[in-house]
Amino acid sequence: MNKIELQLYRPYVVEPALLEQYVPFARASTRPIDLVSANVATVPHYSPFRYPGGKTWLTHILRRWFAAKPVTTICEPFAGGASASLIAIVEGYVERAILVEKDASVASVWRTILSSNAERLIERILRFKISRRTVNEVLNSRPTGDTSLAFQTIVKNRCRHGGILAGSAGLLIRGERDRGLFSRWYPETLAKRIRLIHSHRERIAFVEGDGISALQRFGQRKQQLKLFVDPPYPKLMQPGVRPLYNHCALNHERIFRLLEKTPHDFLLTYDDTDYARRLARTANFCYLTIAMRNSNADSKKELIITPSPIATLLD
Repeated sequence: MNKIELQLYRPYVVEPALLEQYVPFARASTRPIDLVSANVATVPHYSPFRYPGGKTWLTHILRRWFAAKPVTTICEPFAGGASASLIAIVEGYVERAILVEKDASVASVWRTILSSNAERLIERILRFKISRRTVNEVLNSRPTGDTSLAFQTIVKNRCRHGGILAGSAGLLIRGERDRGLFSRWYPETLAKRIRLIHSHRERIAFVEGDGISALQRFGQRKQQLKLFVDPPYPKLMQPGVRPLYNHCALNHERIFRLLEKTPHDFLLTYDDTDYARRLARTANFCYLTIAMRNSNADSKKELIITPSPIATLLD
């Protein structure tokens, strides 16, 4: 790649004055390139979750990644809201997706949506008269099955600060445009998304289980896959940090060791820290830094990590 070709990347570089220094590293180095993330307001949403750590900002690069080396199957060992797999399935990049999630409440949502009980869940969402009293009644209830737990989980996800499912989060007070609990409760939109996912149920497999164990199993498959790996970030394991998820403790070194051995193409995301960069360099992976904004409009940087140069994923 020469200097003329690299000008194509200028709109994405956070510091354009530094553009030329990236020329020697554009294809083969782990030197990070700072990019401006896509406008998330223009990106379609397929997931019923508003997930902390969601990857809407990565949609543009995900599409390029899916198209670059086509395969029939994508696997997400830390599925959460499964935005990457839903893009791949709904937009026709793959034939099949395998979702793995350890959180029992999140698992109940995926099982219900992919089952014959999807319409029952939709009916409960559409009938629900939202208020602080009714939300608390749902959250304090004891679910009697997957559909009840799925409904409770969606209410919790939509009505708590940041969509946080861990026990520490409180209910929205002001919310978006001072609409309080109504600011993230869109029953018709949720119904539409659930029906869309349900329509693809034959192409989506869900497994409740441990992401690292699943990553090891995926690595033993001979058929070529794409692995989208988006684990809870290491900072969530630090003392005093409020948990965003019910399962935050992970062996991150093992994730990198498994990916070093995997025969499959992968895209791994992490928060931009010295620790994550060191793990990537040790494994001889390529990485770059994405400038993005979270759901609170706070600026932050995240890493995307791949086994091969990333420049081909960018316009």
